[in-house]
Amino acid sequence: MDGLAAERSATAIDGNQIVQASSAVITGKRYWEVYIDRAPDTYAYGINTGAQHLGGSVNVALGSNNSNGAAYVRDGRKYHYSISAYGPSFGQGDVIGVAIDKATGSIWFAKNGVWIGDPEGGTEAAFSGINSGLNLVPAVGLSGTNKVIGRFDEQAWQYAAPAGFSALLPSA
Repeated sequence: MDGLAAERSATAIDGNQIVQASSAVITGKRYWEVYIDRAPDTYAYGINTGAQHLGGSVNVALGSNNSNGAAYVRDGRKYHYSISAYGPSFGQGDVIGVAIDKATGSIWFAKNGVWIGDPEGGTEAAFSGINSGLNLVPAVGLSGTNKVIGRFDEQAWQYAAPAGFSALLPSA
């Protein structure tokens, strides 16, 4: 599963596309990274809440409603039903870290190893109370021409996971 690439060309279907992993965060505290290889257009990184089936692509903006997840958007905003200011903008060449505590439904993001909030301390999450009864699936939202690479194996990570967080494990 490590090194999974998601690529969208300008000739793809109009609108936003969610591409999600085939494994969900089932328990515990998990971490993964997304490397932004090519990203001149709109994109967001985060989780899909499993309202759709695992795997595949969904034509909707990631985080645009309560049933489809939460996201950190390239212009620095966060998106879970509504959009608000959050952290620094990011782009091509950056690495976005994602940490999730399944028990609290909390999610944190990092840009190039610098955390926005404190996942180790369990404070200042981008989102908390994300429905922990649902699948929390790593996802990216793409629009336009993009290429990102998911890093789910700690051997491929550029940055260390926060203390107490481990690699995303495949669903059984």
